[in-house]
Amino acid sequence: MQLIVLAHDIHFLRHLRNDVLRDTHPNDVKCLKLKAVTNRYSSFDDIDMDNECESAYFKSHRLLEEYRAGNATSSMEVARSIRPMLEGYLHRRFPGLINGGLLFGQVIELINNAVTPCPLIFAQNITHELNEINRYAGQYHHDTNPAADQVEVVDSELLSFVDRAVNVVHAGAV
Repeated sequence: MQLIVLAHDIHFLRHLRNDVLRDTHPNDVKCLKLKAVTNRYSSFDDIDMDNECESAYFKSHRLLEEYRAGNATSSMEVARSIRPMLEGYLHRRFPGLINGGLLFGQVIELINNAVTPCPLIFAQNITHELNEINRYAGQYHHDTNPAADQVEVVDSELLSFVDRAVNVVHAGAV
C-alpha cells in the first residue's frame, strides 16, 4: 500500500506524519517538497518538517545549542538569537503575563516591578543575569543599536553568553 498526500500547510502535514508514525516504522514515511530547478521545472527534495515548523523560540534555542556543540553557524546569527530565545522562554514560563510587543529590557523591568501575587516574582532571582545578557546581546540588535551590523563578534565572549543564556533556561535560576 502507498499513500501520497499533497498539501500547502506544512503544519497539517507534520501532524499527519506524526499520527502515521505512531503505527508505522519511520523508514516507511518519506517527506518531500517541490523545489524549482533549471528551465522553470520542478523536482523533489527532502524536507525536515520539524525544522520548517519550529517556532522562533525553538529555532533560537536550537541555534544556541548547535553553537555550544561546536557546530559552526554564523556567529552574528547566534548572537542575535540569544534575546529571542530568552524572550520565548519567559513567554512559555509565564503564559499571558508578558506582552509580546515588549523589548527584552522592558520584559526584565516588568519582572523586577512585579509584586505578589503576580507569578513574575518567581523570575526576580534571574533579572540581574538577564540584564547582563541583554547588555551583551543588545549590541547585535537594531532596536537597541543602529550600528548592530558593524559590531564584531568575539567567539569566546559569545560562547560565554550563550552558555549563560541556555543555563538560565535549563536551570530557571542562576
